[in-house]
Amino acid sequence: MHWPTRRRFPLHVHISAMLTLMLLLIGTLLGLFNYRQASQIILGSSQQLFARLDQDVRLDLQNTYQPIRNVLNLLALADPGTHAPLEQRLKLLAPFNQALTDNPNLTSLFIGDIDGSFFMVRPLRTDALKTLLKAPNGAQLQIWSVERDAQGMAHSQSLFYDNQLQLITRQQNSNEPYDPRKRPWFMDANNHDGAITTAPYVFYSGHQVGTTLARRSSAGTVIAADLTLAQLSATLSKHKITPSTQAVLYDPQGNAVAYPDSSQLVVEGGTPHLARVADLSPVLAKLLAQGVPADQRLTVTGRTWIIAHSLQPEGGPGGLQLALLMPEDELLADAYRLRRNGALLTLTALLLCLPFGWLAARLMVRPMRALVKEAESVRRFEFERCLSQPSAVLEVDELTTAMQRMKGTLGEFFSVASRLCAEPQFAPLLQHLLEETLMVSQAHGGLIYQIDESGPRLSVSGVIIQQQRLAPSTLNLRSRLATDLDAPDWMRQACSGSTALVTSLGFENAQDLQVLMSRLQSPRVHLVAIPLRNRGQQLVGLLVLLHRDTGMLTETDTLGPDRIAFIRAVISTAAAGIVGHEPQPLAASVGKLEV
Repeated sequence: MHWPTRRRFPLHVHISAMLTLMLLLIGTLLGLFNYRQASQIILGSSQQLFARLDQDVRLDLQNTYQPIRNVLNLLALADPGTHAPLEQRLKLLAPFNQALTDNPNLTSLFIGDIDGSFFMVRPLRTDALKTLLKAPNGAQLQIWSVERDAQGMAHSQSLFYDNQLQLITRQQNSNEPYDPRKRPWFMDANNHDGAITTAPYVFYSGHQVGTTLARRSSAGTVIAADLTLAQLSATLSKHKITPSTQAVLYDPQGNAVAYPDSSQLVVEGGTPHLARVADLSPVLAKLLAQGVPADQRLTVTGRTWIIAHSLQPEGGPGGLQLALLMPEDELLADAYRLRRNGALLTLTALLLCLPFGWLAARLMVRPMRALVKEAESVRRFEFERCLSQPSAVLEVDELTTAMQRMKGTLGEFFSVASRLCAEPQFAPLLQHLLEETLMVSQAHGGLIYQIDESGPRLSVSGVIIQQQRLAPSTLNLRSRLATDLDAPDWMRQACSGSTALVTSLGFENAQDLQVLMSRLQSPRVHLVAIPLRNRGQQLVGLLVLLHRDTGMLTETDTLGPDRIAFIRAVISTAAAGIVGHEPQPLAASVGKLEV
């Protein structure tokens, strides 16, 4: 079955792609984290702002209503009582004027009687009001009086005063229809012992949004005050968090009482009345239609609004409700900008880092490309050329070192093999084998045992100490059977095994090797014994290498498994070198050599 070839890419492409993905991942995670943190901070701040707005509205309502209640309580004590003529009630002009001056939100103070009489003091603060009432020049106060005779006929007149409370003119009002007994404030106050507050409505005279506070006096009359709520709209306007923020104060019937754009509160035409909250904006209409959602979020025409809502106990019989709606996109504009800037910063950093990452990856893999060429040179048996380069990457540098060592080892191996294979005779071959093994193992001395033709005894056929050949006869080295009881332990272990034996010997237990240790001037040596066997796995000799114990760490390299394996490979090559040749008489009984 034919498998499709998998597409592969260079290492520097993989490294660059990995760095790119890491930068994207880190940038995305940081962007999302900063966005969530900024959103939480902004939403928390918006809640604090609404809490502050709620507190300000409560304080405004309290500061608006409570002083007026106190004023009504004091003025009720000065009320002359029911059926009092105008002359008696004119004595209230001075205290009424002082109360109106001290409380700018008051538009009028008045008294209603159970017989239908009415007495009002109203400041003329605007030119529009003066024009509406046809006030004379210099008039600052108006007294509107309605008195009823025994037959119930109403006699109404308007008196205008200046700042010094001096009468300027008096006007008669014919056909006066006004009867305080039919007004809600009179009926509610007359049925309650304490002060009452009417629901907000539009004042007829000034077309302002306000409410009436009233209480029944001990004399049986009802004293009341008209209070404008314009300050509440100013408070809402002051807390405009975003350009599109919707803030409204409304009564239980859905009539708007305060709104940042106060010009929309009063609907003109016919009888002026309060605007419906639903008519102010679509989002407020949906809020009143479905109420405040549990998640305090409202979606209108694809735009999400965050809602804050509270109930104000002041402002009328059922209190007032405060709603604040903030568009999420405007409220979280800074968070969106932070997220967008983070994405742009990540993209910019990515674009800037891409060429540097590509260059770094190319520089990183350049030594690996050299290693590929080096491996190709090994494949062609070119051991002399050195193509590898040093690298800042530890693993690549270690691989380069290992490759160079491998080339050196292979080159040395083939060099030794070629020299050994060039020797056709067995005895000289063993001498060459000892020389080459000493050279590649960096041993300080060595000797080779050979099976004697007269019997299965191991006799020394060659000795080299410190690169000098020595005659075995001059060293008094005995021939032994490996099974002799007095044979050294290392010799018995090496001859009975099939692998190399590595051990350490002290001078006291070196036996025959003491003379060699004296020549090496070393009281302790490391010994490597390698058995030589023919193809029938019969022992034909023993190769012994001696290393002086110097206490240096480099000794572990010369005695390591890789070095021992290399020496065994050299000896195997020596065995292959004499295949097809007859051995010398000393080795005639042992046949061809093999490890």
